[in-house]
Amino acid sequence: MLSDHGERHIVNVLKNVDHLLDENYGELDGVNLYCLGIIILFHDVGIIHSRIDHNKKIADVYNKVRNKESEFNQERSIIIRAAEAHTGLSSKDGSSDTLKDVAEIDHLHGYKVYLRELAALLRLADECAEGPQRTSDYLGKIGAYGANLHQDYASITEVFIDKGGERIVLTYNIDIYSKKIEIDWLRKLLEFTFKRIIKLDIERKYCKYYTQKLFSFKKTEAKLSFTIDGIPHDFDLPAIIFTDNITLPLKEDNIAIEEIESMSPNCRIEYILGQIRAKIKNEQPAEK
Repeated sequence: MLSDHGERHIVNVLKNVDHLLDENYGELDGVNLYCLGIIILFHDVGIIHSRIDHNKKIADVYNKVRNKESEFNQERSIIIRAAEAHTGLSSKDGSSDTLKDVAEIDHLHGYKVYLRELAALLRLADECAEGPQRTSDYLGKIGAYGANLHQDYASITEVFIDKGGERIVLTYNIDIYSKKIEIDWLRKLLEFTFKRIIKLDIERKYCKYYTQKLFSFKKTEAKLSFTIDGIPHDFDLPAIIFTDNITLPLKEDNIAIEEIESMSPNCRIEYILGQIRAKIKNEQPAEK
């Protein structure tokens, strides 16, 4: 029932790092690029045991893969500490500021490793790893997921890391069918979507606090795009835009409805639902 954490997700996170770094790739030497790649490879392996605290269950998998060979002890230490910081409440003071506990500088094979910077790159690349590649279109259509907001959210999301435009763009393509519209489901999906927009913006600001390589990302933009029975409809919804104001990360569950309702009036959930109801009512054929 979870969104995909397999090889497609790993490839997606690697591509996101590529887009986040862009021309800054030359600032990382081979050892740091290697460490970043291995950190990405192992960051979600703990999920094979369970979703809860999966970031703290990396060591068991790593030890089995590397057969506990002593030549990998230093690499293991680096990978685990950086990958643990990609989520959760694992900081020493119990907060969600996990990056502050990652050493700024470490080493591997006699080379300097910018560990905190690598951990920050992983964290934002992972946060941007949303989209249809994380769900199964077929299983969704046959109802195998049931009412699963994570799967529904993945199916509507497109992410554009636009370094040249100094922004991260989220586009949501939401299909509505007039004969079986479920307003309660749509309301929950929109609320979940707005929480994810806020969370990604917080992560963008938080991660760039720990690495200059992310300084160029100055805003988060989100756009809602609707189709009704396969036909695009414009509800004149403005883009949602968040600009810089450094904020430490918080759990998604703690994003209050008041924060969602503080968005542009035309982006509020009840406004959108009202527009959709009116559009469908106006376009349904008159009864004989």
